[in-house]
Amino acid sequence: MKKSIFILMVLTLALSPVTVFAKTQNESEETKIKSKLQEYFDLELSSIKDKDKDALQDLGKLFNNDDIISRKFLEYEINRSEFLINSHEEDGTEISSFNNKIDILSISIKDKEASVELSLNQSIDYNFLKEPFENEINHKVKLVKENDQWLISQDDYSDNLKELFGFGTDFNSISKLGNEVMSQAEDADVPQTWEEKRLKIEGNVSGHRSSDNVSVLGVPGDKWDRFDQSAREDAVYYARKYTDATNSTSTKNYCECQPKC
Repeated sequence: MKKSIFILMVLTLALSPVTVFAKTQNESEETKIKSKLQEYFDLELSSIKDKDKDALQDLGKLFNNDDIISRKFLEYEINRSEFLINSHEEDGTEISSFNNKIDILSISIKDKEASVELSLNQSIDYNFLKEPFENEINHKVKLVKENDQWLISQDDYSDNLKELFGFGTDFNSISKLGNEVMSQAEDADVPQTWEEKRLKIEGNVSGHRSSDNVSVLGVPGDKWDRFDQSAREDAVYYARKYTDATNSTSTKNYCECQPKC
């Protein structure tokens, strides 16, 4: 009996370092993966902030370029980011600063493959908003390990832009269409800059409503289509400026639906 207990104790002591080493190694790999994902999200958004299309090419260093599917994910992210840069250049949008915070929801590592579910919390300072724009997007990311480096193979997520323009979108065609719409709008009563858009909102609230009808359910192709990407920012600006928390009509900015409005 004593001999059995002694053998069991010896085996326990012998296996413990192995278990500790495996756990430590796994934690080290998780740290590397999180660092790679942080680099990915920061590089993409910083390129958009600086309107630097060349910097977007550095995303290729973070993806598994040996895999066809991985290259499609990379191509989508680059084209999408270039589209946003073009949009920002056209309407005068500027990003002064941003912060990406990653919360790992789950992570699974098996040999040289890893699956990660995370929540990306973004805080972005736009030039047309008084307060940072807060955004939260859930991502499902797959990675592979090559030459002791973790590389992204897939990034599955959904946000407003991706719901409109998912995989397979020809962003070049969209940009050309946007330029045509902008050209046609120059002679129409359509604001061309963020400042003009703000003045239009101010005019509507002060009782000088324009004859233009901006429909919430407006379809792509009408003359307001070129402002789709900023619709959320407009809504945030309007809501914060012309409402309060009293749940009443006491605020000086309140405008009842009278004919004069």
